[in-house]
Amino acid sequence: MRALALLFAIGALGAGSARADTLALVAPDDALRAAVATALAPWGVEVASVEALAPELSALERGARVAEATGAVMVAWLAPEPGGGSTLWIYDARARVADGRPLDATPPLAPATAAAVALALKARLRASALDPDAPPRAPPAPPSAPRVTPPAPEPARDGWTVELAAGARALATAPDRAEARLALAAAVWPAALGQHLGVGLRVTTGPGVETRDGEVELRWIETALDASIEARWVPLAPLELRARGGVGLRLTHLGGAAAGAPVDRWHASPGLSGGVWLGVRPARALAVGARVELDVPLIVQRYLLAGASVLEVTRPALGAQLAVELEL
Repeated sequence: MRALALLFAIGALGAGSARADTLALVAPDDALRAAVATALAPWGVEVASVEALAPELSALERGARVAEATGAVMVAWLAPEPGGGSTLWIYDARARVADGRPLDATPPLAPATAAAVALALKARLRASALDPDAPPRAPPAPPSAPRVTPPAPEPARDGWTVELAAGARALATAPDRAEARLALAAAVWPAALGQHLGVGLRVTTGPGVETRDGEVELRWIETALDASIEARWVPLAPLELRARGGVGLRLTHLGGAAAGAPVDRWHASPGLSGGVWLGVRPARALAVGARVELDVPLIVQRYLLAGASVLEVTRPALGAQLAVELEL
């Protein structure tokens, strides 16, 4: 009774003559409702769903009441049969007739069965209510795609580098002797500074300088450990320029023999260092270049033998190195 009251209320609010753009389904399941809506969407046919009506009504009465309440040109519903299966009832509001077709299935329908029923309703609707020569209406525009917010970029990370350099230096001692030098350095380039300024540690050593004079055979070896700050620029890729300054500790050893007596002296003193780099970066994680380095002792070292100087470390030393740097 409540379903009947609802249909009469709908009819009183605005039911009029049957419209060719409306088909009503009585108590459809989800599969049937979706299949019919998909099949009729290109023709712009609206699919209305209503609740089931009283079972004592005949098919003709049931179809007429739903058509009057909804303004549909056609009404369809499935009626289960006692022996199994269903009857697909179709009411034509313009012809005012209702006919049934046996269906070997009962609600809820499988998707394939629902699609077959939808095609049958479309064929019947076109034959009775729609102009068969009219082209199908364009389907409604699909809903706009949801706005996709691109993922936030990953935060910039600090750069870590390791450098290996080899070369030579001169002017470290008097008398002057050139010596080979090997350097190993590690640095961090903070992302907050755009990786243009780095801080690190640098160890430099070598085989040392040998002094021979009569009964004097000595070798002086220096190992330097510096904390350094380095700035780099890229004026024109892949060209790269750098400037470095550092301060640290100089550990020296003088060993050998003088006048037949063994010599074994260790000394630690502070020192300054600095240099420039000119190189290229053929890959993001690789840089190669040449360094010119200056090492400045802060404490004078003089080694005397019988009051005479045999070796002095008093002035800045100048060196050149070839370097390879890897970014970790």
